[in-house]
Amino acid sequence: TGCKKNSEYIVIKYHILDVTTTHAYIELSEAAKYATKFLDLTVYVPEKDGNRKVTSVSFSSDCIHVSKIVLSKYINYINGDILNDCKYLQEIEVDKDNETYTSHKGVLFTKDKKELVYYPSYYQKYESFRFPSKIEKIGDQAFYECETLIGITISSSIKHIGNEAFQGCKNLETVDFLSDSILENIGCDAFSNCDKLKSFNIPSKVNYIGDSAFSSCEQLSVVTFPDPCEITAIGSGAFSYTAITSITIPNTITKIGSSAFRGCSKLTNIIIDENSALNVIESDAFSDTAITSIIIPDTVTILGDGVFHNCYNLKEVKLPSTLTEIGSNLFSGCAIEEIEIPKTVQEIGWYAFSNCRNLKNINLPEGLENIGAEAFSGCTSLTEVIIPNSVKELEESSFNGCSKLETVVLSDNITYIYRQTFYNCKNLKNITIGSNLKEIHAKAFVSCNNLEEITYNGTEDQWKNVLIVEEGNNSILNAKVKYLK
Repeated sequence: TGCKKNSEYIVIKYHILDVTTTHAYIELSEAAKYATKFLDLTVYVPEKDGNRKVTSVSFSSDCIHVSKIVLSKYINYINGDILNDCKYLQEIEVDKDNETYTSHKGVLFTKDKKELVYYPSYYQKYESFRFPSKIEKIGDQAFYECETLIGITISSSIKHIGNEAFQGCKNLETVDFLSDSILENIGCDAFSNCDKLKSFNIPSKVNYIGDSAFSSCEQLSVVTFPDPCEITAIGSGAFSYTAITSITIPNTITKIGSSAFRGCSKLTNIIIDENSALNVIESDAFSDTAITSIIIPDTVTILGDGVFHNCYNLKEVKLPSTLTEIGSNLFSGCAIEEIEIPKTVQEIGWYAFSNCRNLKNINLPEGLENIGAEAFSGCTSLTEVIIPNSVKELEESSFNGCSKLETVVLSDNITYIYRQTFYNCKNLKNITIGSNLKEIHAKAFVSCNNLEEITYNGTEDQWKNVLIVEEGNNSILNAKVKYLK
């Protein structure tokens, strides 16, 4: 069965793959580029170029007005990504002798009909689509930016929804699953940018939701997981920038990926059961949400950087007793008034509590070793800080801008007070310093104009050996020193 002749508007260039096969690259002629808006073009993919079989095909970006593609019998590789530039494609036809692919009513399938490979993006026959019963997989980008699609019913035989399968289906409103669905995973970006999708029920057999699977579905407000269910992980950015208001994390989940719910500005309620298997919450997972409180179960051993960054309404937090590190930006910009740091915590990262303007009390446990740069900067309600003796280092600007801070007790093991550590702590009156201090860096106490007394846990001779850089440290140089030895 030979291919029919292409029109004068079609140009085919060949790229040799090996001795027996070649690749066909389809583009439009110069004449077609001026006439395409008036044309409905059909492309017939040739069987051979000379003696070489044409086994694969791709299309240039100017093939937007191709309405029909006829695949020849030797084509053995094609997918949604290859076809996406054909924005007005309505139909795909496959040679009956092709051993890899077939088509049904214009839709491309694998020969065994177990995978739907591509649904033409301008397909007009269905606003709602019900999948054939034999289908096991919806291919990558199978319905990519298909704006005619309003509703779909996923058949019970489907196990996999591919990456970007429904990405950008801006008019898709409903996704229904049959009650006996065996769906196992939802691919990366599978439903991202589906602007009209409002709710989604996750089938019970799903064990993984891919990265950005529902990202930027701006009207998606309800996501439900069945009980029981088999899901173990939520991918990075999976529900980011959606309209979700409340989410219950299933007990089977062990990991929530980075930015999973980031930017969900209407999300006020997160429920994680104390019997949860949750072990890892990655960076920015709940940042920029509207949550007011959170209880993190003791099973969680890793909280990534910025998990609750800019959660402006977050007031109450219970941290897991097994936590060893509070990551960078973990609570920056939150409304926390007080928090209990677990005794297991050894490090507080950069900006961890920065700009927590309501934070009044912080109890730092013995065992803590390091406080990162700007960890408490801008905590304008903090009045007292006691640094336990286990702390070996306070990094730069760690209490910068704590304007109500009056009393500080430093660890005996701190050897350096770095640049801008207490910058603009304008109400600081008393500070206790250990005898192991070697140097106070420039501008460590800038604008600490109310500093009255230094309590030094050593002798006067030891204090004289402490190097104090004069720049920006007049307040420390002029304060009264009380020696404890």
